[in-house]
Amino acid sequence: MMPDVKKEEQTGWLVLAGSAVVILIVLWLISDGGELAEAAEQANAALSVGGREDMAVHVERQVEANGELRKTIEALKSQTDFVLADEFAIAATERQPGYFFKRKFVEVRERLRDKAERSKIAYDQNIGFGADPAVPPDEQAPYLLTMLQLTEKIVGIAFDSERPLESLSVSHGPAIDTGPETRPALVREYPLKLEVRGGLKDILGILHRISQSHPPGKDGKRSDFPLILRGFSITSENATPKDDIQQLAAVFDLAAMRFISEEERAQDPLAFQPVGGGTRGSSSGRPVFHARP
Repeated sequence: MMPDVKKEEQTGWLVLAGSAVVILIVLWLISDGGELAEAAEQANAALSVGGREDMAVHVERQVEANGELRKTIEALKSQTDFVLADEFAIAATERQPGYFFKRKFVEVRERLRDKAERSKIAYDQNIGFGADPAVPPDEQAPYLLTMLQLTEKIVGIAFDSERPLESLSVSHGPAIDTGPETRPALVREYPLKLEVRGGLKDILGILHRISQSHPPGKDGKRSDFPLILRGFSITSENATPKDDIQQLAAVFDLAAMRFISEEERAQDPLAFQPVGGGTRGSSSGRPVFHARP
């Protein structure tokens, strides 16, 4: 039996989420300040050796447009950039980040377990981190703590559905740096996948809430962030068309996006390459840390 979902409604959700991410990344890439800034400087230098005055005006307008574009990007970043909660931040005095992650993992697992018991939802209590009791390497701790925060957010959203879901599972992907081929990376994506079984209304409720975030506090500081919908599929598990209650299986391909700071980018080896020089193994980005098996 096919799920009773309006095609226009499905398409609208996917287009809205997909286009927002594409627009944001494209704007950010073309305003990297590498090739564009270099071209503007070269054009401006040419004026001193006989360039025309209208070329100077053109360069000035291009620089102004670039500045306006950066303002737009900063506004978009302020709405979508990942925010690491203080609870999951590793203090400078922390000597064993791996143990710190383990302690936080136990705390989050207990909080989610309490929620699940009230709703009687079947799920893997290791929430995508595997059953390995070993403490992870310290260098993996920042990635793992980020994924732990994301996991608690999305699983918490799923547990808060109006009617209890039948089942739930979550898995993590490697963090990926993305940016121009020959320039320092601009964005770090933290992907994860949520798979649920339940009713249509509750699945659509999850789809709606993943894009929401709490507004900044009175001090202007952000404490929440939206999740980016990278992909979505939904299928019916009804045995016959006569089944009264639709049981659906849905897969949410999600990610949080963290924009890499200028300080971090300045330490990338590609920052010391001439504009247009240097190489990166793949234009699709590069893995940073991998999820534990």
